[in-house]
Amino acid sequence: MLLLLLPGFFVWSQNATVIPEALRQRLLREGFSLARTPVKAPEFTVKDLSGTSVPLNSLKGKVVFLNFWATWCPPCRIEMPSMERLAAALAKDRFTIMAVSQGENPQTVRRFVESQKFTFPVYTDEGNITALLYGINAIPTTFILDKEGFIIGAYQGAREWDEKEIIDLFKELTNL
Repeated sequence: MLLLLLPGFFVWSQNATVIPEALRQRLLREGFSLARTPVKAPEFTVKDLSGTSVPLNSLKGKVVFLNFWATWCPPCRIEMPSMERLAAALAKDRFTIMAVSQGENPQTVRRFVESQKFTFPVYTDEGNITALLYGINAIPTTFILDKEGFIIGAYQGAREWDEKEIIDLFKELTNL
């Protein structure tokens, strides 16, 4: 199970969003690994494609789709168009994508994103610090964070993120 690979220094808290059991079961059916108790996501700062530093905690108040990827990764490249459609479908909701490129030159990432015309937020982590912090051992890997910054689930591997069931799940999470 993916969440068992995470470092053991997460802070457990009562401030996380309570996920109704029916929603937890739907997340499990969709292939997400779920924490028994939500854990506080490790804080980090990455750079956006303009070079501005963006801390994770600046996204508090939104459900965060934290995706670790790379331009050289075929499964990552395959799932990204569906991430673009997911972002568009949830543009009016309290939801954001935080796609963090692993160990790549920012110019390489920028050229790739511009060539594909992706508009969702993309960030760089040249030193792979964030991947190490989250125990990433394969990409793509996606974590779902609640509005308070707690990890509520993870998904390892590529998938179509714009399926109706997935969009409905994220809409429900943004309404909690």
